[in-house]
Amino acid sequence: ILPRQVITRKSIENAISLVMAAGGSTNAVLHYLAIASAAGVKWSIDDFERVLISQALAAANGNVAEAARRLRTDRPNLYRRMRRLSIEWNGP
Repeated sequence: ILPRQVITRKSIENAISLVMAAGGSTNAVLHYLAIASAAGVKWSIDDFERVLISQALAAANGNVAEAARRLRTDRPNLYRRMRRLSIEWNGP
């Protein structure tokens, strides 16, 4: 079995969710980038941020102010990051 036979974008997202729930890890970011590369899956730092913001929004039931608090940033900065990453938000 080769990495590209079992590693997908979704499996990387799930693994990142698990690491984030456990408190996060800088090493995990480096390792997942390497794993994605070995498996031929396009994955970047922006993808990590997209997953993190999406999870924070989901945990905050779509409340951007609460998601920003969880991410330890302010609301205007979170909106800028969402626009840059093309994260759609329709409100609670």
